Parts: sequence; C-alpha cells; structure tokens
Amino acid sequence: MKNPHLIFALILLLSCNAPLSAQSQPPSGDAAYVWTNDTTQTRFQLAYFRTSFELTTPVDDADIYLFADSRYHLLVNGNFVNFGPARFYPEHPEYDHYDLTPFLQAGENVIALKVLNNGTSTFQLRRHRPGLIVWGNITTEDQDITLTTPGNWKAYQSKAYDAQGPRMNFALGPMEVYDANADREVAGWEQADYEEDDHWQDVVKVDWQESWGPLVLRSIPPLSQQEYRPQRLVEAFRLEEKEEIYSFQVLQPDLRWIDSRTRAAFFAYTNIYSPKEQEVKVGVTDGQYFLNGKGPLSMQAADPVSPQRRQLDLSLKKGWNYLLIRSNTIFGKWAFLMSVPKNLELALSPSKTFKDPVRFRIGGPFLPEEADALDLYQMDLHQKLETEWLPRTGYDGGNPAIDMSWRSAGASLPFPGWVPDDIAIADGAPTGLVYDFRYKKLGRIAIDYEAPAGTILDVGFTEDLLGRQVNIMKRNGLYMTARHITAGGSGRMETFKPYGLRYLQVNIRHATGPVTIKKVRVINQIYPFKQIGEFACSDPLMDQIWQMGWRTLRVCAEDSYTDTPFRERGLYAGDMLPQMAVTLAGSGDLRLVKRSIALFQDMYRELFYEGKTKHPDEIALLEDYPLLTLEALMWYVDRTGDLAFAEELFPHYEKLIGDELEKRNEQGLIHNDRVFIEWTQITKQDVTNTAFQAILTRACQNMARLAGKLDQPQAVSFYTQAAAELSRSIKEELWDPAKMAYRDGIQQDTTINHHYPISSVWPYLAGITDTDQNGHIFPYIAEELKDIGSISRRKKTTPYGSFYVLAALYDQGMPEVAEQFVRKHWGEMIYKHDDTTWENFDDTGIGTLSHAWSAAPTYYLTTQVLGVDLGWPHPSDPDQLIIAPQTASINWAKGTVPHPRGEIHVSWEIRGNHLWMECEVPQGINWEVAPKGRLADLELWVNGVKQP
Repeated sequence: MKNPHLIFALILLLSCNAPLSAQSQPPSGDAAYVWTNDTTQTRFQLAYFRTSFELTTPVDDADIYLFADSRYHLLVNGNFVNFGPARFYPEHPEYDHYDLTPFLQAGENVIALKVLNNGTSTFQLRRHRPGLIVWGNITTEDQDITLTTPGNWKAYQSKAYDAQGPRMNFALGPMEVYDANADREVAGWEQADYEEDDHWQDVVKVDWQESWGPLVLRSIPPLSQQEYRPQRLVEAFRLEEKEEIYSFQVLQPDLRWIDSRTRAAFFAYTNIYSPKEQEVKVGVTDGQYFLNGKGPLSMQAADPVSPQRRQLDLSLKKGWNYLLIRSNTIFGKWAFLMSVPKNLELALSPSKTFKDPVRFRIGGPFLPEEADALDLYQMDLHQKLETEWLPRTGYDGGNPAIDMSWRSAGASLPFPGWVPDDIAIADGAPTGLVYDFRYKKLGRIAIDYEAPAGTILDVGFTEDLLGRQVNIMKRNGLYMTARHITAGGSGRMETFKPYGLRYLQVNIRHATGPVTIKKVRVINQIYPFKQIGEFACSDPLMDQIWQMGWRTLRVCAEDSYTDTPFRERGLYAGDMLPQMAVTLAGSGDLRLVKRSIALFQDMYRELFYEGKTKHPDEIALLEDYPLLTLEALMWYVDRTGDLAFAEELFPHYEKLIGDELEKRNEQGLIHNDRVFIEWTQITKQDVTNTAFQAILTRACQNMARLAGKLDQPQAVSFYTQAAAELSRSIKEELWDPAKMAYRDGIQQDTTINHHYPISSVWPYLAGITDTDQNGHIFPYIAEELKDIGSISRRKKTTPYGSFYVLAALYDQGMPEVAEQFVRKHWGEMIYKHDDTTWENFDDTGIGTLSHAWSAAPTYYLTTQVLGVDLGWPHPSDPDQLIIAPQTASINWAKGTVPHPRGEIHVSWEIRGNHLWMECEVPQGINWEVAPKGRLADLELWVNGVKQP
C-alpha cells in the first residue's frame, strides 16, 4: 500500500509557492568552478561575471543552472532575476535552476552575475574559498548556445567595495562600503549594449575543484523579491556641523571565527595645539586616554542619543599637548572617533606641525597583557616601542555606523511625512532623512538618487528609534550601516545582502550641489510562505498577538529559519521548534523545516558523523540544541510521513543519543559542559542540568517511536529502556520533596537549591512526573508566573521558555493562567510597537525586537483556543483529528488551519448554555470534537446537530 502521509505531503508542497523551476540537471562534464584571475584579495570579494550572445530566432528553451560561493545576484539584460544560492555547507551545496526565456530578447543579450565571497566566517555561511559554476543551454530553431563555465565567460574583480570594511557584528561579516567611482570603468556592464574592453579577463578555473561536495538541486523555493515603500518619512533635519570628527579604523585578521574573538591592543598618539590654556570637551570612543603624561582620564557618557560616545574633559595648556590613546580590538577591529569643537582653533599633528595632513599615528598590535605592562605616563612612549607607527589623516574611513550615531539632528526640514519620495535638498547641505516601514522587513536596501560625485550616503537600519534618529548603536559592536559614495548624476544604491529593519536613516554628506533622494525601498527577501492559517476571537488583543507571531515568523524565515533578521540571522535548533509550530499554524509548508534539519547535520557534524570534526568556524555547542533537532525531525515525520528522510538521518541520531547515554554517571545522569535551556540565570555550565536530562529522555522516546516507524524492533526496545532508566534517575535524584518541584540540577556533587519553572516543565513534557507531583508543580508554576521579575535575562521565564511552559499549562487544563500570562507579556509588545515579538519580555535594548522563538501564542491560540490539534507536545496522526477548544476568557473564536489534505475551518461560540460549533474538515480525515474545561460543561452543537 502506498504511504498516504507521503502523498498528502506532496499535495501540500504543490499547493505552496513553487520555485522558478524545479528541474534537476547535474553539472555537465565540462562545467568547472571558476573565478577571476585576481587572487590577492581574500576578504569580501565582489566579482562580476558576464557572457553575451546574439539571438536571431525565437527561443525554444533557456535553462541556466548555477551555484556560487558565497552568494550571487543573477541579472539578464539588466533585469534582476534572483538571489542565491540557498544557505549551505560546502559538503552539501545546492544549485539553482532558472528558465531565462522571459528575460531574453531578439538581438544582443547578456547574462550577468555579481558574486560575493565573504572570505570570513558569518552565522549564515561558513568561511570557504570562492567559486562559480554555471551550465545549461539556450536553444532556438538554429542556435544552441552553451552557458557552461569557463566557456566564453568574462570576469572583473570590483574595486568599489572596501575589502577592509568593519565587521557589522560578530555574526554578519563586513559592512558594505561601496564607492561607485571605482566602478565607473565598467559602468553599465550588466546591460546588453555594453562593450567589453581590456578591463575584462577570461575566467580562470580554480585549483580547488574538489572543495565542494556533490551538487544537488535546490530543495526550497527562491526567496521573495517584493519591493516595499516606506509608510512615512518620520524625520528630515539638518545634520549639526559644530564639530570636526576625526576617525580611523584598525583591522586585525578576522577571517576565522576565533580571530574575530581574539583581542589585540593598539596605541595611537598625536599632539593637540591650543592657542591658549583652556578646558575643552571632546567626544571619543572607548579606550584609555593620557594627556601630557596624566591619565587615564575619566570619561563620562556624552549624550543619551549616542550611548557609545564618551566625553573627555581636556585641560589643555597653551601650545602643544601630547595625547596617547590605548584601545583593544573588538570583533577584529578598533574603530576610533574623536570629535573636536570647530570654534576653538585647535590643531592635531603627531609631529607638531600646523596644517599637517597626518593627525594621528597608530602602532601595534600588542598582546593585551604586554600593553598592560607598559608605563603609559611617558611623554615619548611612541619613541620607545618597537613598532611601526602608521600615519592616519583622521579621514581614513572609520566606522560609518559610529559616525552616524555621533552626528546630531539639527533643525527640522519641512518635508511632508506622507510623501517619502523625491526629497530634494537644493543646497546639498548635510541632511538626515528617517523612514518608517511600519513593520519589520528583511531585504536588500535600494535608494535611487541624483547627486554630485563624491556625495556620501550613510544608511543606517534598525528596529527602533532613539530620539529623532535610528538607534544604530544600541549595543557596542553592533554596526548596522552601509555606505555608498556616488559617482555623480543619477544613480542607485542597492545593498548586495539583505538586512533586517523597520526604520531606515539616510545621512547625506559631502555634497557639492543639489541632491535628490528619489525613492527609498526595501526588496523583501524572505521564504515565500503562503498564509493559509487565520485566527480571530472575542478578544482583539489576542487577534493582534496571533498576527504579530505570524509577522515575526515571516522575517525570521529565509533560506533557513533564523533567530532574528536584525542581529545574527543564524540558524538555531532552539529557535526552530517554536518557529516550526507557527509555520504549522500559519502555512503548513514544511520544506523549510526539512532544509533546516538537513543543515543541522553539517552544523553538528562531529556529533552526527563518525570521524568528523567540528567546523573551525562553527559557534560553541549548546548541548540541548542537537537534541531539539530530533524533536523537530520527529514532529516533521509525524506530519508528513517522510520516512525516507527519517531513514537517512536515523544513524546520525543513533550516534548522537548513543554518545550521550555513554556519559551517564553512577546516578544515571549526564554531566553538561554547557547548555542553553532558558534565557535566564539558570545554571548552564559545568552542571547536571535537570531540563537537559528530561530533553534527553524525550529524545530517547522519539528514537523509539522513529525506530518503530522504520521497523527496527531492537532499537525500539533499547530506546524505550533508556528513556525509562533516565526517568527513574531524574525522579530519584532531582525531585525536591521540600519544594515539591524539580531542582535546576546538580553542580559539584551538590544539588542546586533553585527551581526555575522550566526545570519542572521539561520533566512533565517528557512524561516523568506523576499525578501527585503535578498537583504541586503547577500551582507552583502558576504562582511564579504572577511576577517573573523585572531585570532582563534575570526573570523566572522568557518568551523562549514560555513555548514549553504554555504547552504544559494548556495540557494540564490551566487556560486561565496561560491566557493571563499571554495578555500581560505579549500585550506589552502590542501596545508599545505592534510589530514583531521581542527576544525578551522587555525592550531595554539588550535583546532584539524581532525573535520568532517568542511567537508561541500564535501556535497555542490555534491549537488550544481554536482547538485544532497539530501534533505537539503530544504526537498525533494528522488523519485522526481532535478539535478540542479550551479557554477561560474567550467567548467565540474562528479560524483556518492548514492540513496536508486541505484547509480546516473551525468556528465556535458560546450561546447561553450552548457551545455552537461549525467545522469544515477535508475528506479523508477522521475527526471528533471534544471541548475542554468550561466549554466542556456546555451543551454541544456541531454543524447544527446536538451532540450526545
């Protein structure tokens, strides 16, 4: 008999947005990886590739297949086709296929590719060598044009992108700093009428052809490319010009993850000339400052609108004053800024020379401990240190993000907020424009403009505002900015990579004439989920919370699930489980779940594969996260019946779970080096963590179920026994009979006298607790949730942990506690921003304002209030449906829920002492209605029929 779940899964996939094409065609034998002939640059390489041809007859077929490391933009005759490839590990790359027919024309044609090789580690892609491979053909009645690399492809290494741009943060790689003047020699290269010259060279086959694993067809559809206009222009103002801002940056090698985390010490010195003895307030970045042999000088916060700016009070004598600066790198860089009042006739020169083009000299690097041992009070320290002192003009392209945060908003300009396009700045004076897109976006930023050559457009993108400007520097080391320097005339700034934002600010500087910002757009680049799920009820706040969760998922789903569009854009197993839940409630398309689970196999390759080692740039292991990938896999298999995928991965999880079980101590428990569990102060390192033990127990239960589906009875027996043994050990060693709750764990052979709710919730979800324990645990949890604390990341629970807490509360029939908790903590997110769910239960700036791990209420409003079971926390057969609404405070609800067989429509309403329900369920599903709690006490009517 055919597998009905697999058939239903295929029906579901076909109902979702399809990729441009899904035709599998492995690379032809002649296709090879190529690159430019420039091998000098390794960091942030942007290379342009093109192949041109003439079409004399109509096109029959035009198939192109390609893969690039790290990312590409594909254009045909100047028209953007798409962005790719999908997120990958080099061992398992996926190629893309497009039908180019709609983009081709009679006569001359060009296929153009912009390809970025990061050259550094990021949380989206691991550091790897550059390469582009293309194959395919364009055929007509009398032509057969091959697109295979190397073929007649030409290449150009762009000099316009600053390869030494500062890292945006620990996760996103270098900032996009683009000087359009440097690309003028190939202007228009992506157009069909462009004539190639000697700037273009034949592509070169790379020597590392075997550096990538076998190519397979992309498993998820291309990302969306919708263009969004700002909702409004929030602010327009002159930029204050009262200060002279000097800046430079020092970069350390940051290609490897460990490099970016390693700190080095640097020094800089100059002399400040003052025409008289005077007290001067200057703005500076963090560091140690010594003036005329005295210091380190005390620093104060300079301005709440620029939280990373510090103020120094300099007591200058008449004449030259020696200033020595010491600072450590952070994320591979030292970004230095210093602002000096313009009206005090000060001069800066290391050599004590007026009108000196060199304002500073820098030396280093030194080990921090070496720098600590130096006598920094010496007036001539720079002469005694054995290092080269490199000149800096003070205009050497420091960090654009810090520069933006330091420039103050001045007089407002009279532009109407409801007309965000065609902003004309007639005098070209320094100006700031702030735009609001209303909801978070994840996309490429595009700005069309008219401006003189050399105009600087600094573009900052953030989740929130700080005063009148975007909150660029909400955390040190978070530099969410791009810079574009114009070549003159009409132009377009478009970032290569997508960025997360709600607000966007454009600072316009160094213009020598009029400037017009014609339009500002975001090209949304997210996974193309089709929304099927809907929810509405008698409480408008709950409706808004459901929608907020769905919006958050959309911007946290691209070519994998991500934690946030704003900061990391990293794939995390802990985040993905609640994201999968919201996906099931809103769309039902599980292709991204499958792709993300596949990526985890490479992320944790040393845990899943025999003889493999951890990728050198992989982030630190959180031991509970690999176990949660099994939770997601089991749920995915339950919903789709994809046993082929389960069978492929089963050996990986046998190794993972087997290795964990081998670690059991005399108590039958596992010691943890480091876990995550909750974004609280729960003990996470060098501990036997209770929640982890319960998660492992549930993992063994999942392995037993999976083994049963795969007809492996011995494995069923083994994992069933392992789960039972773990359950006994947890119950015996970690239950606190005095507190009547589970302890957080054991550390250094001593039980931890603390009891976070999550420490009892996970044993409950693993089926470890008994009825008597539950009778104590849940009153305790209910009491704890009344006041979870007020200090960020020191609370009793968080939005992340609440996914599990809410599951337990509803499972125990406590909707009144769950609903009160949701209204209190998610209601604040609605009332303050009504946008996306926050990382924490506060918007203090420590976390992001866009984290889909916090979207749990969307799932539970669908599965509990509407009542449509989706198979978690208890596994269920999709074709055996129980509709079981429960609520303490809602009087009606209605909604739609996606299912592999079609849409499920449910509505219910309390009418006096009757519960009136309407249910529309696709054929092939056996379903029943079983209200819970107060709804179960009402007389039940379903589709107009009274139920017994």
